[in-house]
Amino acid sequence: MEKDFYTSLSIGSKSEEVVEVLFTKQGKDWKRTPHTEYARLNLDFESDYFIKNENCFIEVKSLAGNYQTACIEKYKNKENPLWNNTKGCYMNLDNQKDVKYPGWMRTILAGQNLQVYILNRAHSAIYIFDGKKLYNYVQSYPDGGLTAALDGNKDDSGWLAKFGWMDEKAGFIKKISFTKGAK
Repeated sequence: MEKDFYTSLSIGSKSEEVVEVLFTKQGKDWKRTPHTEYARLNLDFESDYFIKNENCFIEVKSLAGNYQTACIEKYKNKENPLWNNTKGCYMNLDNQKDVKYPGWMRTILAGQNLQVYILNRAHSAIYIFDGKKLYNYVQSYPDGGLTAALDGNKDDSGWLAKFGWMDEKAGFIKKISFTKGAK
């Protein structure tokens, strides 16, 4: 079955509902941040939430969770001219100005405080990572070891760096369990 970006949006929305319940239970002073909210301020980044009393942005990612590793996007793949068809990956992009980074990385590059919440849907758990540490880990990840996103998105599927669900080198902070089907 062929997927498109809207399938991922639906999965992401359900995961964001889980996180919103968590925020409310924890008494966090949060607000939803539309991806266009900071464009008017000439800040090129995006996140899903802003926690006011912690001055922290939150990006929510959702993974099926049936693997021993988590993963997160390092590059968007459609707009980068350094794609190498023969080798099937991007080549030598870490210092290139034309890299198209995903929104969570642009948030770090804009100097913002970010945490990344990765939902493992198979195990009903949220893994929270320090965005700056995760950024540093992913930036040091070799391009040749990246994995293509296999979700079938027609939109802007990218290349992923793998890391352990509780890898402290990747910025792991804590794990929180949630009830399956929680809204």
